[in-house]
Amino acid sequence: MVCTIFLLAFSAPSASQTSASASSQRAIPATFFGLSVLRLQTESVSQWPLSVPVGTLGKTEGTEWNDVEPSNGTFDWAPLDQTIGEARSAGVTNFIYTLWSTPKWASSEPNQSCILTALEGVTGCAAPPTNINDWDNFVRALVTRYRGEIQYYELWNEANLAETYSGTVTEMVTMAEHAYADIKSIDPQAMVLTPSVSRVGILPYSPGCIQSECWLAEYLQAGGGDYADGVAFHPYACFPTEAACGQLGIACPEGEIQACAGTPLTTEINGIRSIVAGYGLSGKPLVATEGGFPSDINSENLTGTADQQTAYVSRWFILQASENVSIAVWFSEFPFQSGLAGFGTAGAEAEINQGYEQTYKWIVGATFAGPCTLSGGLWTCSITSSAGFPELLVWADTNSSSVPYAPPSQFTHFRDLSGVSHEVQPGSSITHNEKPILLETTPSTTTTTNSATTREPTTGSNSALWLYAAAGVMAAGIALVVLLLVRRRSSRGS
Repeated sequence: MVCTIFLLAFSAPSASQTSASASSQRAIPATFFGLSVLRLQTESVSQWPLSVPVGTLGKTEGTEWNDVEPSNGTFDWAPLDQTIGEARSAGVTNFIYTLWSTPKWASSEPNQSCILTALEGVTGCAAPPTNINDWDNFVRALVTRYRGEIQYYELWNEANLAETYSGTVTEMVTMAEHAYADIKSIDPQAMVLTPSVSRVGILPYSPGCIQSECWLAEYLQAGGGDYADGVAFHPYACFPTEAACGQLGIACPEGEIQACAGTPLTTEINGIRSIVAGYGLSGKPLVATEGGFPSDINSENLTGTADQQTAYVSRWFILQASENVSIAVWFSEFPFQSGLAGFGTAGAEAEINQGYEQTYKWIVGATFAGPCTLSGGLWTCSITSSAGFPELLVWADTNSSSVPYAPPSQFTHFRDLSGVSHEVQPGSSITHNEKPILLETTPSTTTTTNSATTREPTTGSNSALWLYAAAGVMAAGIALVVLLLVRRRSSRGS
């Protein structure tokens, strides 16, 4: 009897351990949530567009190759040093650096216009270097300085577009081969990612295909996959006016930005997985090194209301987490581009930030049972919380209709993107809109404010306290049983 109690108290797996072993997917880390922030080295951290947690920092302005090495062998590390320092002070622990933007002095086309020409007056940045040794020297100097601090290196930015890369696929594979060897020789733990492509660069390869649309496949066909630990992609909303978007099945419904984070997004992810699987890379992680609202969103009638933008941001992260994307980096236009700030238009920023923070709280530490599914106009995602409780994320696919849903009886309340908790009456239905909600089963503490009932779910630390308390009670019981047995044997012996 004593042995039985001992095994129950100390050997039985917790609910979270059981669910983790039953799922092939990982618990979502804080580093899954990424952000690119422009002008970070010239703005103080207090002027970030967000007062919300971010685990990974992606691209920043003023830290490209042409900025870091303005002349051959002369390095200016101050902007990148400050960028990393500012980000760390805001709680960021994970960094992605993009190797791109050739300095004019090293460029094989020094006077060629590139994406930075209009923005910074820079030329030659899209062309590969004339001398591969210059590339090697830069990569080695960078990795040596930031060994252990920068965890991911992306081999180029949107290499399928002429304004960002004007060289050949073969030249890029050569650059990848060199960079991969340079990085691994100095920091073997660093992850090297393929060059990223824009949202229209993911068509399957076929002879004669338009290179800007099948660039990733052509790169892998040429052997680029040999020099990659992961695959980078850019899941932006895709416009109906772009032919490739329609061909790929990832075009957004006009006027419904939130619906872009739905079937178009999951179709894009699955399309990339299909391509990389064809070249033996199915086991490599996918990293969304950039994505979100396109900078020309206003001109495409996709901006939407604050509710729609909030729904899009939340769903953009949730769907990628459910599809096992390793990191999702939202590209912030902060502070000056296109009237956008942080996650969306300036007028919607407060609501979007609140929705983002709730999404972060919901899924960090949680494990998805598998990809979210769409049925009857309703998306559902089964997750196990960090405390081991079953939970369910639910939302309507579009805002054109509200979808009633009768949740399983185990769910006693739901939490919305503003953080307010609502009771679920037994046998009742919930009418869903485009914004995700979290259905919960966890015990909660109830408070009432302005006639509205709110609940805070029991945290993992509270659950741990209950487990420790229970273990303590059981241990006391064991000690009592042992004491009684000892006394009984002593009395018999006397």
